[in-house]
Amino acid sequence: MIDDPCPLTLFRVHSQHVGVDLGSLEATQTKMLKSYSRLLFDAAYLACLSKGTPYERAIKYFFLNQKLAWLALPERPQLDDPGLNALSVSDLIEWLSFLPYLRKITFF
Repeated sequence: MIDDPCPLTLFRVHSQHVGVDLGSLEATQTKMLKSYSRLLFDAAYLACLSKGTPYERAIKYFFLNQKLAWLALPERPQLDDPGLNALSVSDLIEWLSFLPYLRKITFF
């Protein structure tokens, strides 16, 4: 056995190290905003498709959750659909109506 002080490998940090993008904050923020907006548009589309089905309330909750998450983002751009840029009082009341059901759900 030999005790050698020289390291066998060198550790280097680069922009794609271990799957984490260490690029600019602006690029990361832009990517996140695109992802959130896409998720919001998809949730809105699902909410339209589910009207009159047994899944309507669950998908509506998912949509309102995504809308709240979008509206909580700082410096978010305005979307083409004006209904997605604001939360109405009825939307907030409907979202709050789900809370008693969510308290009964146990997550493991």
